[in-house]
Amino acid sequence: AAVLALLAPAGVGRIRPGFMLRTAPLLFLGAWGHRKALGFDMGRAARGDRPDEVAFTALFDTVRSGFIARMQAIPVFRDADLRRLDMPLLAVVGDQDLVFDSRETQARIRAHAKRAEVMMLAGAGHGLIDCTAIIRGFLVS
Repeated sequence: AAVLALLAPAGVGRIRPGFMLRTAPLLFLGAWGHRKALGFDMGRAARGDRPDEVAFTALFDTVRSGFIARMQAIPVFRDADLRRLDMPLLAVVGDQDLVFDSRETQARIRAHAKRAEVMMLAGAGHGLIDCTAIIRGFLVS
């Protein structure tokens, strides 16, 4: 049987346009600017000392090395699309997400997806790390 686990999903809550206005100029400032933009977008220090933060930043440095930015708007799922999701679904969102409106994401998923659970993480931004235990708990329940 299919199950679906989503971390900070796109296409459900509206995108916050201000995040690009704040971070786009930083992208012209080389590696330092990219790390600073990552910190804003993901809601974390771009140079944390914890092993999970170091790994997160290293992953994004690798992604950035071959990344081509999406220039089109992110498509938004219609309510009818969300109603068709009849499998057990977990969406994990951060209450401080500067990229997507997490409260709107939570409300739309709860209103339309039949078997959905939304977990709003206090103090978390868009860059959700170390959600393994949460997802594992959902998958084995």
